[in-house]
Amino acid sequence: MKSSVVDTNILSDLFRGEASVRNLLREFESIYVPVTALGELLFGFVLGSREMENRRRLDQFLSQRSVEILPASPSVAEHYALLMASLRKRGTPLPTNDVWIAATACAEKVPLISRDRHFAKINGLQLIVPE
Repeated sequence: MKSSVVDTNILSDLFRGEASVRNLLREFESIYVPVTALGELLFGFVLGSREMENRRRLDQFLSQRSVEILPASPSVAEHYALLMASLRKRGTPLPTNDVWIAATACAEKVPLISRDRHFAKINGLQLIVPE
């Protein structure tokens, strides 16, 4: 089964109607939304002028059978600790929330779809950057 984790920027692009993102996500049977990305997205909604409209779109997306919200499980926490230690030792820090999102992809052993190329600094993470 072809699955992927999505970063916050991919969800934002999807809700803005980006055809390239919509088409890319159709290639996957399962789309995993890390709870960290969900929190970032909701934060943006709260600050924005179309909060209720955005929440409706999000609810519609999350109600699809192929979409699943993933919590920060013990396995994700273990991957987070290892990734943070590795990044710190190499002197290549990343935003904390992005490391949690990457840890989710690593724990699930699936690629991460993101526009943030700094994820390429994470050893062992398969990154898909939409065109």
